[in-house]
Amino acid sequence: MITWTGRSRAGRATRSNAPKSWRHNTFVAIDLETTGLDPVKDHIVSYGAVPIQRGSFRPADALYSLVSSPIPVPDRATRIHTLRDQDLTHAPELHKCVDALDAALRGAVLVGYKVDIERFFLRRAFREYGRRFDVPMIDVAELVRMMDGPYSGHAFPEDLETAAAVLDLPIHPPHHALGDALTTATLFLAAATYLERQFEPLTTSRLLAISDARMGRQRRTR
Repeated sequence: MITWTGRSRAGRATRSNAPKSWRHNTFVAIDLETTGLDPVKDHIVSYGAVPIQRGSFRPADALYSLVSSPIPVPDRATRIHTLRDQDLTHAPELHKCVDALDAALRGAVLVGYKVDIERFFLRRAFREYGRRFDVPMIDVAELVRMMDGPYSGHAFPEDLETAAAVLDLPIHPPHHALGDALTTATLFLAAATYLERQFEPLTTSRLLAISDARMGRQRRTR
């Protein structure tokens, strides 16, 4: 069996014949707040990133920053994440965000809840500064779909806070990039730990396959 074990400093995937637990790999839970949901017209206004190593994380290792926006923050976005134009006046420019996340994601797997938003916005941001965004990604929402036991009797949780609440997990400040990244990291660890009962060993390759297969089926039915 060939398993995904990480990336070299050059960004190339490395492989091993011995399957290893996902706990041997590094993950980074990421959340973005933006001016809207259109990755062509809208812009990132803040990000939160939480590294996960050896099956745990330390909030002290998390990254958070506001990001200056070239367009005004619409009222509808402010009503969600509370960020206003004046909050971003002295915020770092986007290239600082790209630098920080590029370093944090090197050799890691990105995890997010309904991760397409992060995929689209980060791909555009990296491309804008001449960098490739080819980071492997796991959608925690797709892992949650595999957790039949805890969610039996519940409608599928469409939002991060509901998914965490069903498991009685701590919910950090919602619609705040760092708060949502911390909640995502907590939910990811809970889901991966639960799925270890079904897969022995539960590898990072398996987690990627679960996420990719289910996300692929969704895209084909849209």
